[in-house]
Amino acid sequence: MIMQKAEIKDGKVVNVLEIDRANIPDWCASWPNITGEAWIGWSYDGAQFFPPAPDLEKLAADARKERDTILANVVDPLVSNPLRWADLTAEKQAEWAAYRRALLDLPQQEGFPIDIIWPTQPE
Repeated sequence: MIMQKAEIKDGKVVNVLEIDRANIPDWCASWPNITGEAWIGWSYDGAQFFPPAPDLEKLAADARKERDTILANVVDPLVSNPLRWADLTAEKQAEWAAYRRALLDLPQQEGFPIDIIWPTQPE
């Protein structure tokens, strides 16, 4: 039967080892058993494993990049083209303007950048 053990240094998982329960080497016998999930970089408090905190700056940058791609490839070619814009009804223009505003306002959402509610693109 295979089990996982974690090498811990300064409260962090630095190695994860899969070994046969019947043949645990002495050098890792004191390592804690992983009964759920734990990976390199996770924290260990002596009883439980915890995933690393999310990198909020990277999450925010990724969300802004995705938003900017939508603006550049979907929204702005429509709203900045007078002929295409004029073909829309006033109601559709309002929907697209609201969609664009909602995309621009993503960083002001309360859960940003972890919990983002992406606006629905008009049809």
